[in-house]
Formats: sequence, structure tokens, C-alpha cells
Amino acid sequence: MSRLSNGTPPRTSRLRRLLQPLARHPYRTGVLAVGAAALFALVCVRIVGERVPWQLGQRAPRDIRAHAFTTYADSEATEQKRAEARASTAPIFQPRIAAAARETEDAIASIFALTRNVRLDEKTPISRSLKLRDVLRVKLSEDTRRTLSTITDAELAVAIDMARRLATERMGEEVRDREADLQKARDLVKSAAADLNEPAPLVDAAVEIAQQTIRANIYYDA
Repeated sequence: MSRLSNGTPPRTSRLRRLLQPLARHPYRTGVLAVGAAALFALVCVRIVGERVPWQLGQRAPRDIRAHAFTTYADSEATEQKRAEARASTAPIFQPRIAAAARETEDAIASIFALTRNVRLDEKTPISRSLKLRDVLRVKLSEDTRRTLSTITDAELAVAIDMARRLATERMGEEVRDREADLQKARDLVKSAAADLNEPAPLVDAAVEIAQQTIRANIYYDA
């Protein structure tokens, strides 16, 4: 056996020694080779998957077995289920009774204070009505502004007190933030005012002030 100058056998000699057992048993070697090739092909099929010549929408002439399982989200079906869940769920409302009552009270107090200031600053009913239209944070009709501009200070206090009592009575009950509920509360204000024994202009002004200052105290929680 030839050796390199440093005494190490050449690589070809080592490779020949490794292949000698296989050369002595060619049948066994062939079986092992075929088995290895089959195993390799099976692994490739598992990894790559079966290739099919058909396109989406075509009808396959035979069953195709999937080699792997997966899941995916059907966005259209998911949104449909969400819509069905929303439609079948009753709306939920969150109360804020005390806070809404304070806001209504503050709004009426603001109307009273601003009206008194306008009555001091403006001398004629027309100028007072126009000024109230500009400074008030709630929208009042021309008739109500004219009433507030012409009545005495004592009558103004009576009108504001009636408005406060009418609004407080309604705000003590549930008023959801829906137009139908708000309109119902405004109608109840007008109905309750029928029992007031005061001059009609004062009552009408009080009713409108109460109607414009009441607000929802039960809010929809999306």
C-alpha cells in the first residue's frame, strides 16, 4: 500500500476499504439502496404534497387525500356570524343618573343667570330677545325669549323654578339616549305642566326650558 510522505494513507485507499463490505454483498446493498430511495421519495411527497393538474372550480375525477391538515379563517362567514350575534343581543345601557341631573340643573341655572344679565344690559324687549338668542347655550323659541325679556324679576324666578321642578321630575326616571325616549320625556314634561296654576306665558316658557335642558341619563354601551 502506498503512503504519503507523512505516512498517511491516501483518501482513495480509505474509501476503497469502506466500500469493500458493500462489494462483498451486492444483493444486500441493492436492497438498502432501493429502501433508501423509497423512503426519500415518501418524505418528499409528505413535504411537497401531491401535485394535481386540476384548477380551482374543476371537478376531480378521483379523491385527493391531503397529506397535511390546516385551518383558515373565512372572513365572510366570520363577519356574518358577528352580524348575527349583534342582531340577537339586546342593547346594553349604562346609567349616569346623578351626573345627567347635575348637568340639567346647571343648564337651567345658566339660563337664569344669563337672562338676568341680559335684562340688565339691554333696555328693549327686542334687543333682549336677540341677545338671548346669541348667548344662551340652548335654543329657545322667539315666544319664550320674548316672555323672558318682558316679565318681571319675580315672574322670571317663578318660571325658572317651574322649569327646574319639571326637569327634575323627568331626570329622576330613566331616559335612554335615543330620540324616541327623549321625545317621550319632553311630552311628559308638557303633560305635567297642565297641573301648574300659573299664567300661561310663564308655564309655556318653563315647559320649553325644561324640554330643552333634559338629557339622556342612560347611555348605550356599544
